[in-house]
Amino acid sequence: MGGGRYLFFIADVTGHGIPAALYTMMLKSSLEKQIRDPAVRLSPAGLLDELNKELCETLIPGFFITAFLMLADLNEMTCVYANAAHPSPLFYRAALSELVQLPVRTTILGVKKTLVFEEETLPLALSDKILFYTDGLTEAPGDSGRVLGESKLRDVFLRNKGLSGDELLDKVINEMKEASRDKEWDDDVTLMVMELIPPSTE
Repeated sequence: MGGGRYLFFIADVTGHGIPAALYTMMLKSSLEKQIRDPAVRLSPAGLLDELNKELCETLIPGFFITAFLMLADLNEMTCVYANAAHPSPLFYRAALSELVQLPVRTTILGVKKTLVFEEETLPLALSDKILFYTDGLTEAPGDSGRVLGESKLRDVFLRNKGLSGDELLDKVINEMKEASRDKEWDDDVTLMVMELIPPSTE
């Protein structure tokens, strides 16, 4: 975004195949258009509002979209986010050695034009990490017919919190797969990590 600001966006479309893929491409294109439009308020709530209005005009009945959008300002060391019924990202605060979930807000996109998207602001610090994911990860099958769940994901994250972002992603996928005991995952899975890397002392 320029000026030390970074936009993070993750979304999930119900279903599989060509329709879901087309909606995913449309979301990406629409978001890029909104960012370039000087009339659009460049905030998580403003961008989600514009996406929601567009989806209300184009979304086929029976399709649903969840989304999470965050704007991180590395000059101010803050992040502002808005959530449209997407699974809560996991935020590791390195200084406190604690893992918190960013709460879910509002509802799915494309159902009602007049949604109000709430924003939350959080401080950031060096070595913090935020894990974004889709529900295909936590709803993957585990033992005895149960899903793996958010508690399993939190456990994996905490045990590997000292790894780099790339290494953490690999560990999460590998350990969640192991917990599934080779059961097939029916849903698509997307993972993304934001890591605030301290400057090198070398």
